Amino acid sequence: YNGSPTNNAIINGVSEMIYGKGLDATNSNKKPDQYAQMKSLFNNDCTRKLCYDLKLMGQCALQVIYSKDRTKIVQLEHMPIETLRAEKCNEKGEIPAFGTSKEGLEILYIKPYRAGFKYYSPVDYQGGTQYAELEEEISNFHLNNILNGLAPSMLINFNNGTPDPEQREMIERRIYE
Repeated sequence: YNGSPTNNAIINGVSEMIYGKGLDATNSNKKPDQYAQMKSLFNNDCTRKLCYDLKLMGQCALQVIYSKDRTKIVQLEHMPIETLRAEKCNEKGEIPAFGTSKEGLEILYIKPYRAGFKYYSPVDYQGGTQYAELEEEISNFHLNNILNGLAPSMLINFNNGTPDPEQREMIERRIYE
């Protein structure tokens, strides 16, 4: 993401497309109270960050904050996915999941299903990461070349012996030209 301008632009653009105009509901006029509650819980900044994490990291997370009596959700906060770590499965292969505790705070972890990935999900652009790295390395190569004064970094080997000094000077001039 940081080294490939193409990958960076695609991730930024797709995450903006996922966000679109934000959250809305087709039945907001029929259920104005529920719609207002949904809009107050999912503020635009939180929703935008969730969309960005989902595209860049392949998953996203929300901190869910309940009322003191735990009868309703009072606040949702974006949790940076790179700061979270899944707890190890128990002996039955179960992972503690959202909605199974009695705590006032829970983490809702959102990830698409990918076969063979129990804890974390790979990004959907996984197959293109080598090309993003290639683009970054090509950029680094050319940048280093410019920073080093465009000095040629090559060795010329003559298989027919060493030319005399005059010939070497003429060959060297031609290479510089």
